[in-house]
Amino acid sequence: MIATPLHEVENPFDVWVRQLGHGMVKFIMWGSTSSNPQYLVRFYHTGVHRVIDMVDLVEYGNPSAGEDLKPTVPEGW
Repeated sequence: MIATPLHEVENPFDVWVRQLGHGMVKFIMWGSTSSNPQYLVRFYHTGVHRVIDMVDLVEYGNPSAGEDLKPTVPEGW
């Protein structure tokens, strides 16, 4: 059995996930030397939870830090 460090996000944040839409990150599972970190995302439109690889999501910005709230979603997502 492989133990994967799991981190509960105290301040969940919004993301856009490739082909699945808008959701909120609740947990982060740290990767290893051969894998990317993964995120447990709850989707707003369905309430479904899914584990998503880091290369398949874009984080919403923080307007109080001068960033745009809506992320730039790549074409084809």
